[in-house]
Amino acid sequence: MRPRLLLAAVLALSACKGMDVSNGKVDWEQAGSAAADAAEAMSDSPAKEKALGRELSANLAARFGLLQDEKATRYLNLVGLSVARKSERGADGWRFGILDTAAVNAYAAPGGWVFVTRGLLKRVHNEAELAGVLAHEIAHVERRHSMKALKAGKLLEAGGKAAKAAGAKGSRLSAAAGLLIKLTDKGFSRADESDADARGMALAGAAGYAAKGLPDALEKLYGDDHEDKPLAAFGKRHPKLADRKRALDAALKTAPEKGVWNPKRFRLGLSSL
Repeated sequence: MRPRLLLAAVLALSACKGMDVSNGKVDWEQAGSAAADAAEAMSDSPAKEKALGRELSANLAARFGLLQDEKATRYLNLVGLSVARKSERGADGWRFGILDTAAVNAYAAPGGWVFVTRGLLKRVHNEAELAGVLAHEIAHVERRHSMKALKAGKLLEAGGKAAKAAGAKGSRLSAAAGLLIKLTDKGFSRADESDADARGMALAGAAGYAAKGLPDALEKLYGDDHEDKPLAAFGKRHPKLADRKRALDAALKTAPEKGVWNPKRFRLGLSSL
């Protein structure tokens, strides 16, 4: 999808009726049951899975705002699609957007929606690092981690007895989206993050990028107690950096030795930020 159309599509989503996280409390178990039913019904329906992704994407766009920068969005889609076409899903149906926030994060929504924050783009230094981050999120979508967590009821562990969702009489789709919003705030399981790291490194390498891009990006995206809050928050939502680097360093031993970094194209592509 052309960047201009992507912007229009996601902005339109933020005006759609659907998930409203500010209205109505529901029983968490009831919401979880409805969400599990929705995930079960969607398991063999790509169209319904995309609908759930749109619902979640609308929430992200409404919460953070979408960056109105066509040049940067075009470049992000260039890099994202170069990696996505190596996935099992192929290049069709992917949408990449930039959330207008200084927070450092990236998000994957069912159906092929991938978002990175303006803050994250300020942290990575070259195209290989950006490709590694996008490949990690693409892997979450390809492996259907959020849908599997929803179907397995794992999200019930994330929120206690009550959750803000669409309302007690909300649709199954809205209930499922409400739980996925919780997942985006809490983060994926360690197993899913590890899987996305390994698969993401492979996808980025297959697209011709330096395999070390993802490990190098992670070094820049983690913070500590002495760092600013946007950076420190990234580490709190993800497994420990040392654990991830240990696994990725082992994978690097069998990864292709060559690959592009494209620092100049990266700087040009995001020069408007």
